[in-house]
Amino acid sequence: MAYKSPKNYIEETYDALMEVVREEDVKQSNGSYKTEKVKVYEAQPCGIYVHRAEEFDRRRSVQPETGDFRIFCDNLLLIYKGDRINFTQYGRTYKTICGDPIVYETHQEIVCRQESVASGAYRDGEI
Repeated sequence: MAYKSPKNYIEETYDALMEVVREEDVKQSNGSYKTEKVKVYEAQPCGIYVHRAEEFDRRRSVQPETGDFRIFCDNLLLIYKGDRINFTQYGRTYKTICGDPIVYETHQEIVCRQESVASGAYRDGEI
């Protein structure tokens, strides 16, 4: 049996795809700069953990779908506090804004606050 590095085991748990959007100064044709949203990464594998869902209320028949997410991804991605991370997991897309990443030897971990829930329906085999 061949040895697998720990990084490979972590990546095997990833069940979502993410894109990272950041506001950057973009040079315009007249030489001036304008701050625009720029897609930095697209379709990057990641793992998602619901860090803290809003308080569950037994009196409500419909529970809110908001809270914090902990995202696990490749440690070589350059992600900064304030970046927007949109991830798709099992056919549902979530829009988040991230805090400071914690970078480890094998992966990085980012706690994100959910901004909104985009529509989506689960399709077999789709992440």
